[in-house]
Parts: sequence; structure tokens; C-alpha cells
Amino acid sequence: MGKFILTVLKVILAILLIPIVIACSIVFYKHLTFYPSGYKEFFIWGALSFLLAFLFIYQFWSLHELGQKAGRGLFRLLAPADIVLARMLPFFSVIIFISFYIIKRILHFDNYDHYFIYFAGFIFAMNILLVAQELQNEETSAFKPNYFFWMGITFVMNIIFVVLLMDLVVWKFTFMRFFWASVEEARKIYTMCLSVKFIVKIAK
Repeated sequence: MGKFILTVLKVILAILLIPIVIACSIVFYKHLTFYPSGYKEFFIWGALSFLLAFLFIYQFWSLHELGQKAGRGLFRLLAPADIVLARMLPFFSVIIFISFYIIKRILHFDNYDHYFIYFAGFIFAMNILLVAQELQNEETSAFKPNYFFWMGITFVMNIIFVVLLMDLVVWKFTFMRFFWASVEEARKIYTMCLSVKFIVKIAK
């Protein structure tokens, strides 16, 4: 009985997360324009490059598993939450942005931004896609409530993580702008869904 209630709760939360996931995706795409010129383009190209490479060349499972093991090692004191945290805060993204920060802020080299942003997009897409496949493989039921619930949280947390790291590198705090824009966008989507439901109910 307890397992059934937990499953129903996850289904409800997964449905409620959908507008937040959509809102964060839309706002994140627009938010990339607040960073220096070219960041948005290189990040998107990095993500698309991974997708094309994954589909036609190589699937990067060994690299992903290495990153997940390293991430779990960092969070081992928080086990069993280490697996979840490693998925939400990908190890290779941390390495890329720390290296980016050192090169740009400490060594003051400004000619390598596009490389770091490109690979940040590449690793972002790799983590999202491969974590999604991991979660699907772990789910035994056909409906996959656990997958939809955790994938929604993982996706949103990865976006938040990238925004915070981008802010650190460019030394410009834009996270609150992203946060409130996402809240407003999610509110619009929730309102639209409720309005449609209300109109359908009246029509009946």
C-alpha cells in the first residue's frame, strides 16, 4: 500500500514538474544572451554536436560512467544520495568551469572562451541524455513514474547548475533574473493549463 501511494505521489509530482521543466528550458535558452557574445551559439553547438556524435559516431558511455563514478566519490559521505547528486551536478561540468574560471579570471586569458562554452554544452547534453537512459533502464514498470519524476528534477538542476557556473566565470550574477523569469514562465503555463481545463469543463 505504501509503495502504491509513493508511486501515485511521484506521478502527481512528475505532472506538476512538466511546466517547470518547459519554463526553465525556454528561459535558459533566452538567458544565454545575457552572457558575452557568442556564448549562446557555442553552447548550443556543443549540445548539438554531442547529439549528432551520439546518434552516428560514439555514445560516450565510458566517459559518462567515469564522470558519474568521480561525482559519487565527491559525494560519498552523503550516500545513498551520492548517485542523485552526481547526476544533478555532473563532475565534468565542474571540471570544465573550474578550468574556465582559472584561465579567464586568474590567468586573464580571454581567447579560449568559445572552447570552454562549447564543451560545457557538449557535457550538458551528454549528462541529460545518458542520465535519461540510465533512469529508463532502472525503471521496471511500463508507465515509468520514477523516471519522469527524477528526470524532471535532474534536468532543472542541471540548468540551474550551468547558470550558476556561468555567472561565476563571467563574474556577473544573473541567477535571480533567471529564477524569477522561470517562475513567471511556469506561472503562465500553469494558468494556461488550468484555463484550458476550465473551458473544457464548461463546454461539457
